[in-house]
Amino acid sequence: MAEDIRAQVQSSLGDAYTIERELGGGGMSRTYVAMERSLSRRVVVKVLSPELAAGVSVERFKREILLAAQLQHPHVVPVLSSGDANGLPWFTMPYVEGEALRARLARGPLPIGEAVSVLRDVARALAFAHSRGVVHRDIKPDNVLLSEGSATVTDFGIAKAISAARQDAGAMTLTMAGTSIGSPAYMSPEQAAGDPNVDHRSDIYAFGCMAYEVLAGRPPFIGQSPAKLLGAHLGEKPRDIRELRTDVPETLAMLVMQCLEKDPASRPQQANDLVRVLDNVTSSGSATAAPAVLAGRINIGKALGFWAAGAALVALTAWAATVVIGLPDWVLPGSVGVMLAGLPIIGLTAWVQRVAHRAYTATPTFTPGGTSAMTHGTLHTLAIKASPHVSWKRTWMGGAVAVGGFVVLIVGYMVFRALGIGPAGSLVGAGKLGAGDQIILADFKSPADDSTLGLTVTEALRADLSQSAILKVIPRLAVVDILRLMQRPTDEQIDFDLARAIASREGLKAVLDGDIVSLGGRYVLSTRLIAQDGTQLATFKEEAESQNDLIPAIGRLGKQLRTKAGESLKSVRETSALDRVTTGSLDALRKYTAANLAFEQTGDYAQAIPLMLEAVGLDSTFAMAWRRLGQYYVNVGRLELAQAAVTRAYELSDRLGEVERQLAIAGYHSYGPAPDEEKALAAYQAVLTRDSLNFIALNNASLILARRRELEKTLEYRVRATTQRGTSPITFANAVGAAVVLGRWETADSIQREFVRRFPTNPAAIVARARIAAVRGEYDRAAQLEQEAMPQIAGSRTAMIGHLGFSADLSLTRGKVREAWRLRGEQRERQSQAGATANARLSIGIDSVFATAVVLEDPAKARTLLDRAVGRAPVDSIPYLDRNYTLLLTAAAFARDSARAREWHAAARQAAERGGNLVDRSAWEAFDDALLAFARGRYADALAGLNEADRLDLSRTDILGAARFVVLDRLQQADSAIAAGESYLAGTHSLRLGQDALFLAGIRQRLGEMYEAKGSVDKALTHYQAFVELWKDADPELQPRVRDVRSRIERLQRRRG
Repeated sequence: MAEDIRAQVQSSLGDAYTIERELGGGGMSRTYVAMERSLSRRVVVKVLSPELAAGVSVERFKREILLAAQLQHPHVVPVLSSGDANGLPWFTMPYVEGEALRARLARGPLPIGEAVSVLRDVARALAFAHSRGVVHRDIKPDNVLLSEGSATVTDFGIAKAISAARQDAGAMTLTMAGTSIGSPAYMSPEQAAGDPNVDHRSDIYAFGCMAYEVLAGRPPFIGQSPAKLLGAHLGEKPRDIRELRTDVPETLAMLVMQCLEKDPASRPQQANDLVRVLDNVTSSGSATAAPAVLAGRINIGKALGFWAAGAALVALTAWAATVVIGLPDWVLPGSVGVMLAGLPIIGLTAWVQRVAHRAYTATPTFTPGGTSAMTHGTLHTLAIKASPHVSWKRTWMGGAVAVGGFVVLIVGYMVFRALGIGPAGSLVGAGKLGAGDQIILADFKSPADDSTLGLTVTEALRADLSQSAILKVIPRLAVVDILRLMQRPTDEQIDFDLARAIASREGLKAVLDGDIVSLGGRYVLSTRLIAQDGTQLATFKEEAESQNDLIPAIGRLGKQLRTKAGESLKSVRETSALDRVTTGSLDALRKYTAANLAFEQTGDYAQAIPLMLEAVGLDSTFAMAWRRLGQYYVNVGRLELAQAAVTRAYELSDRLGEVERQLAIAGYHSYGPAPDEEKALAAYQAVLTRDSLNFIALNNASLILARRRELEKTLEYRVRATTQRGTSPITFANAVGAAVVLGRWETADSIQREFVRRFPTNPAAIVARARIAAVRGEYDRAAQLEQEAMPQIAGSRTAMIGHLGFSADLSLTRGKVREAWRLRGEQRERQSQAGATANARLSIGIDSVFATAVVLEDPAKARTLLDRAVGRAPVDSIPYLDRNYTLLLTAAAFARDSARAREWHAAARQAAERGGNLVDRSAWEAFDDALLAFARGRYADALAGLNEADRLDLSRTDILGAARFVVLDRLQQADSAIAAGESYLAGTHSLRLGQDALFLAGIRQRLGEMYEAKGSVDKALTHYQAFVELWKDADPELQPRVRDVRSRIERLQRRRG
């Protein structure tokens, strides 16, 4: 085969050349020495191997080889001619006397001086070729020839010509056995990866591999298969050359290792850079080290672009972490500061790199005496000296270290804060305060020129701290409650000493004390947090430039407190600003504070409502004031005005803290234009998720639960509400009612006693015992307790009006109709004096209608009284939302006024449509249908309506039970009527007395008659005797019924013998 190739080549060369011998074969070609007859010189003839030539276009190869033929340089072996021998491309080159570098290395590494000389010549050859666009692609010791102290590079452009001339580039790979373009031991990572865009920097990598072998006696990676060698070039870092040969000068070692960088941009970018560095290398190593500037240079514009991108990323990350995680406020500006600090370093690096690059790449010039003709200033010299230590890599690494150090600082701060260590330590972390511990807020000391400012600031700070998840400041209402128990005036100022006394008495964790100093229009707010034992836990200070800045300053003070306490910084940051949560108007805040104090200290809505109206008049966006105003209106039954207030609060709810916002949402869904009690309940539950002891949410949610007949949960919520400091008397009254409904008499009595202890002067607490006795059927005892309570409640107009109504019901229950009417008349008179609404006056008139229709059994007279009551207080004169159509419909039904019943039934249905999604709406609609049917004498339809109302869980089981008994009696369904009557008697309800006044005596009498008819003597006697006992002192006109029952009792007793 070899002889055939030689013969083919000789034939192609003709007589111009005579092949003398073969130098070697394998790899890409076979090599022969031939004599050029015309010039009598020896040349080298190289022929592509048949395997490689099979996939090469001969014409394309010849065109590509012309580019290499143009290289004429002392250290480049040129191409002289080219051709083909029966399809095998060949080319000729001068024959160089000497040996290949590969043969020289077989005897061991080169001395430093000789190595530098060889490498310099190779670098010059590369620089020349690269400048003309020729990349070698196969730099290795085999292609470097040594002759008379000079090195030349052979086979320039051959690899590129072969690659370009391939007819099917995709059919071959770089590693095909015997046909690889490039040698695995010297192949650059990008060449090994098959990158089609390989450029001159691939030669620089191969130069580094060859230089490594020249100095160390072995290439960077050895002893592996070709595939593993390629993998090593792609991913392994070579050992430092100085580990293998310690006498390598630092400059040379740095140059070699830099040439072996995996990333082309990190290598020296031009072969000329290699030449200039090698020109400065001495075997002693005394030359200045070559800096990293020979790698890809970064101009100042590009560097600033990198910096800007990095700064934006760091700032964005800091902002996101601050918002999402909750980092200190200084993190964002601090991160920006760290990045800005890098700008001078970037400028310095760019300047040093530029100066050093010029110095290392400039062509040296010398004087006739042999000294350097180049002179440098001091700064230039400093840049040169600094260049080994100032590089872009180190600058970027330094920036990363600075950012990392800043991150460590942040982490350290957060850890110290969590553990309560040092100035950054939180009080919770230090164990000085526990999450949920309650503190008391002492009234701020006012400046001499504004005596009310201190109280206003105190309540503003209380409102701000109400947003805290950790600090639990007991409400003013709780303080008033405690003062009452301490038998001190409820309007007493809470100074520091009194606050400490309260903290000690109630087991509160700490006292927050403060004062305000006025300095020529400016204000200094100072606070201190003092533990119960007198230890000062923390101090805080804020300044306000003017009164207009006071509210924001209070908000900043609150954030300081919450941060020091240990609350999540994210939570602190996300809470609304105080001037948004409350108001930006100090005057509005004063009125709001005064309104709250008026209500919390006296419970007097007549004082509180006008003050709250002034507050919202001064600032119509004062959401918290609107919410409180709506609450006040609901409590006094002014639902039309309440709707407007809760709607405004809802519209502004995004200004409120989370708890207040949810309360505003709940109020809107309870009393707004489109009520939806399921949504209201969800809002109350959201409050309880955040603050499980919020008595407002507990109490109001229980009202909805009660209407859903979830009675156990209702009692649980109300009892929990009564245990909280600052809870209201209403909460206790509701809790008593919940216990009564379930027949938990001991629980009711216990709540009542605590009610009296907590609110000893509150009228509702004083009369609670009488109300419980009445529900239990102990009417005489109830009357006695009510009389005993009279002196204590006589000073309260509202309490006296309630007393008269209760006494009227007691009298009516015992058959004293005249006395009941007298008391109702007195009640109506007192209501008129108090400016009672038309709705209140109408309700009292309706009571007379019920008494006449049910107790006196005179429907005709009842209709007359109904006409009179409606004439005295026309329904149209009552605000729409305040109209109780069910009450009117019930009165019409029992008065047998079918016309009015139809009118009010239609009005009730329309009101229900406007009433929204109330949890018991369907039940009340069914009850209204039953009342209309009753009024029209359709008792079967009435019974069906009552059963539907019961199925839908109508909350007023007392009304439902009484009505079912009456209807079943009219239907003459004795057994069912007996069951309904017994069920009514067994039931309990906090409002039961009103139904007993109308129905109890009649139910007792009729049950006696029904049992007598069935022959159940004992049961008949039980009910007859209870009836007589109840009406023994009844009015004369009712005594015939009493005498009739007495005679029945005597007859039954005789029969029983």
